[in-house]
Amino acid sequence: GNADQEYRFMPTAEGRENPILRLAVDPARNLALWNAMPNLSWHYPAQGLKPGATVLAYALPLDPPAFMRKLEGEVPTMEQLRQRRQFELDNPLIATHQAGAGRIVFMGFDQTWRFRYRAGDQWHHKFWGQALRWATDDKLPFGSGSIRMGTDQWEYSPGAPVYVRVRISRADHTPVTGLQLMVQCARREAGGKNAAP
Repeated sequence: GNADQEYRFMPTAEGRENPILRLAVDPARNLALWNAMPNLSWHYPAQGLKPGATVLAYALPLDPPAFMRKLEGEVPTMEQLRQRRQFELDNPLIATHQAGAGRIVFMGFDQTWRFRYRAGDQWHHKFWGQALRWATDDKLPFGSGSIRMGTDQWEYSPGAPVYVRVRISRADHTPVTGLQLMVQCARREAGGKNAAP
């Protein structure tokens, strides 16, 4: 069927906001990078998504239906918007879903290696690194038992803001809320010793 025809990898509005597909911080540059990716040639013909799933990217055929052709400066009708949204849902390449305390990502194509075209490992590695970080983002690496914590990065530049997430839970795993916490940061000296900020 049409799953074997060449297509463009197209981020959805939600995909452009999701860290998995953020190749550049600037939204226009990010979209330009995705638009410059080579065509892909196969995707899984998904038969619909579970309620609550979010499509981050979809397959746009090289000869798309008329309602998917976005013209410069156009104001789409409600019907065009509905058709476009349905097309994204019917042709997902990447979709995410929250399942209980876990995260699920569906990738319905097998050609991320094409992201290396004329760029070496740059975008391919960034894509997979961000996908793995997104999938494990809620896993706090430090602590034990009822107290877990983690930072949004492993290393920070001097003067950069440090974001610390802390999860405190009771024995039955329900969260403890309403606490005021204080975090003390130290910087690592070249020799590995910690020094006060």
